[in-house]
Amino acid sequence: MDSPTVIPIGLGFVRAFLVRGRLDLLVDAGTSGSGARLRAALERLATGLDRLALVVVTHGHFDHIGGLAEIAPSLACPVAVHRADAEVLLEGRQRPFTPGLILDGPLDLAPWGVDGTVESTPGHTAGSVSLFLAGGEVIVGDALRGAVGSAAAPRWPFVVEDFEENRRSVERVLARRPSRIWTSHGGPLDPEAVRRLVNRRA
Repeated sequence: MDSPTVIPIGLGFVRAFLVRGRLDLLVDAGTSGSGARLRAALERLATGLDRLALVVVTHGHFDHIGGLAEIAPSLACPVAVHRADAEVLLEGRQRPFTPGLILDGPLDLAPWGVDGTVESTPGHTAGSVSLFLAGGEVIVGDALRGAVGSAAAPRWPFVVEDFEENRRSVERVLARRPSRIWTSHGGPLDPEAVRRLVNRRA
């Protein structure tokens, strides 16, 4: 299987991602009101919500899950979320949404047409996950961000449930020797720049 291609989809101050392998995956769904923009972006990329093999939620914050209920009627695939963040979707502070795939451990993406895995990288939230793709690219959601005014300069997230756990998750990402780190806010990030951030202890 060829290395997947990561295509960022701008949704205002946050991004979703189309991951294109033998099949197409969507990562995150933006804020409430993002459904039409997601649909239009996928059409420009010669695919559609009904052609996605899987949707992966990196974590349960509103700017990543708000659009799920809007796009759900057009999906013909499951939505995957880590168990630790699934309750946020189920209780639906904006609109309740029932994911089709609850993750308790690593998920091999090969059955969904992409050479890679989804793995737990907690810290930002307990249920944060990252996508590790063949070829070395990693999508980390909000485990890191780009600096305001300098998107390629790595920074820690503004909000984090457990900073030390988040740092350990980023260290595990770096241990896999990624070629590029994609973040939902800013980025993409150079792994060596991220390594300098991690080594800069208070």
